[in-house]
Amino acid sequence: MKNLQVLPFLFFFFVVASWPFVYYPFTDLDITHWVPIAKEVRVSAHIFTSANDQTHGPLLSWSAAFFSLVTPHSAYAYALFSILIGVLGVYWVYYFSKKIWADNKTGKTGEGVGKLAAFLLSTSIFAVYMARTPMYDLPATVFYFGFTGFYLLHVLGSVGQDAKRTNKYYWWALICVGLGVLNRFSIVMGLSGIYVLLVGLIYRRSLVKIFRDGLLVALSGCLFLAPWFVGQYVAHGQVFIHDFLADNMGRFFKEPQLDAPVYRDYYSFPLYVFVGFLPHSFALLMSIFQKGGLKRIKASKIYQAFLAGFLPCLILFSFSGHVKLGRYISYVFPMLTLYGAHMLYAFDLDNEKWRKRTLRMAAGTLVFIGLLLLILILQFKQQASEGLPFAFGLIGLLLSHIGYMYCLIKNKYADFKENSQKYLGFMALVYILFFTIVTYESFHANFLSGIRQQVDAIIK
Repeated sequence: MKNLQVLPFLFFFFVVASWPFVYYPFTDLDITHWVPIAKEVRVSAHIFTSANDQTHGPLLSWSAAFFSLVTPHSAYAYALFSILIGVLGVYWVYYFSKKIWADNKTGKTGEGVGKLAAFLLSTSIFAVYMARTPMYDLPATVFYFGFTGFYLLHVLGSVGQDAKRTNKYYWWALICVGLGVLNRFSIVMGLSGIYVLLVGLIYRRSLVKIFRDGLLVALSGCLFLAPWFVGQYVAHGQVFIHDFLADNMGRFFKEPQLDAPVYRDYYSFPLYVFVGFLPHSFALLMSIFQKGGLKRIKASKIYQAFLAGFLPCLILFSFSGHVKLGRYISYVFPMLTLYGAHMLYAFDLDNEKWRKRTLRMAAGTLVFIGLLLLILILQFKQQASEGLPFAFGLIGLLLSHIGYMYCLIKNKYADFKENSQKYLGFMALVYILFFTIVTYESFHANFLSGIRQQVDAIIK
């Protein structure tokens, strides 16, 4: 069986994102927006005409309705689709890394890069949090990432005149766009169109091919969404059209309420990327912004394609006036993982000067995260006092993982580079301990127990 070496990462992520399986805790009140819709779909079987949550798309509620058929009163059933999508994302960072960096002349497959990419994503705070907090953004992120990866393989195949593989990847790319828009229509369509344009320019594809691909991307997205869109219009009329336009266009600038504030904190999303990619942020930062980093980008069209996959999202959303929530730029992380994993594998982990600078950056990151956690505790003193085990558990999770990566880069960098699967155990133990604390606190700390009570009231 192919790709067996990715199995430890998939198993690690599934267990960490699923723990403790029973009495599953939700930590985001926004989940209560779509859970009633999923229940309605399950009970009524009105797949296309049920209520909608701000017209985001139906895939999350459809999947939750399906998985809750067996255990309708289990919160875990409503989270399972998000968890499995997270597992798929981990597999795809491995698969795309392995395929993109394969060398047909030497027979090299890019296996080492793929394993390192799977390690980086599966152990990151972003991926674990998003999988455990089922909202529309993770499925949209993973399917948009699937589009970027398959489309890049298609373009690389075209350059290499491998027509058979090119056609296969092309169709998979279009399917991923279609599935992505069932979660976040305008975001997936917009980012996919930008990616087609930028990759076309990077690889100097003809305007005819760029236009054709952009048109097929738009057509695929519209075809996948059409049955639900028509059903919603038949059931809800012009109200649905108004909500659809407001949600997919107007909310970029501000919330739809007339008195809603416009957010100008443009620094927020880069900060969220840094925190979301912990405990690997300091290493990635030192790789991207080191001397010679720009030369690497100029010398590699693949690196340029990676940047085209995540920079537009980061830049565009940073200038949005909409509320700055970290999950809104989740689309950045998978392609950023491909970029960072190859830089670490091909250049940096074996570079003694880079390791010395990175270890100093790791120490600085420990101080920064410690201060950030202190500020958060002071800012949310009531919640921290209600849930002291949660607060201490979060501190322990972040600092121990950063410290662990410090030790790996300092003492085990060569083995870690080739055999990162050997170092999942400690991180799994810390994650499991933390989510055991979260589960306990979801019954005792008011800011978490309130979420549990609302979700339980809906599904029971």
